[in-house]
Amino acid sequence: LQTTPLATIKTGKYRFQSESEGITYRLQHPLAEHIINTAKNKKTPPAEIIFDYTGSQKTAKALEKHINNYGTLHIFRYSLNSKAQTEEHFIPVCKTNTGELIDAELVNRMLELPTCAIATISDLESVSQSELTQIKNKYRAKTKKRDKEYLKEESTKLDAWAADMRRAAKSKMTKLDNDIRELRKKVRTAEDIEDQLAVRQQLRKLEKRRDEHEFNYRLKIREIDEKTDALLDTIENSLKATESLDEIFSITWRLA
Repeated sequence: LQTTPLATIKTGKYRFQSESEGITYRLQHPLAEHIINTAKNKKTPPAEIIFDYTGSQKTAKALEKHINNYGTLHIFRYSLNSKAQTEEHFIPVCKTNTGELIDAELVNRMLELPTCAIATISDLESVSQSELTQIKNKYRAKTKKRDKEYLKEESTKLDAWAADMRRAAKSKMTKLDNDIRELRKKVRTAEDIEDQLAVRQQLRKLEKRRDEHEFNYRLKIREIDEKTDALLDTIENSLKATESLDEIFSITWRLA
């Protein structure tokens, strides 16, 4: 990188993790974030793009049946904005000239192809409102299903952890209580002061151990309670998230 686009981004050689020298380039690096944000905010007027499958030396059997076909492609950004985070999905709506829908995986394969011609066009048929509603409903349903499964899985873990803690604490406390009762009996039956003092010292140690064990147990239970509250807050924030659907770009395409 010869010239920095931002003061927080260093110039110099960048490397991927597999390389040995340079600044490590990763998705969370400021340079990567700058490139992604710039691309997302870039104005993209409708265009016609010809993808060169024949000359690409790539193999995608599912694409071959579309050679010499043409159609439209719209890319949408579906966003869920909550207090905790912003979640984004990029959704392609791709159709052939006959109205056949092309799935997202195949669209990705097509977008990886070299292009042999690009031209700006003045107008392009938009995606219908009913289709946009279907997209929102589909991804909102997927999010709710994911949250439901996550809530169930994490709640099960926390409940099991709490149950294990309670069983272990109960077993330990029962043993300590039994030992304390036995020592208290010895205190009452001790005939001389030396024996009574020795037993009382043992008793006091056990009582301290019992108090410490109960204190640590309550700390662990509090930790579980805090994790449970955080989990419930996360799910609640997700359910209250506001959604938006923005068109990133739209093109007509031909596959050569």
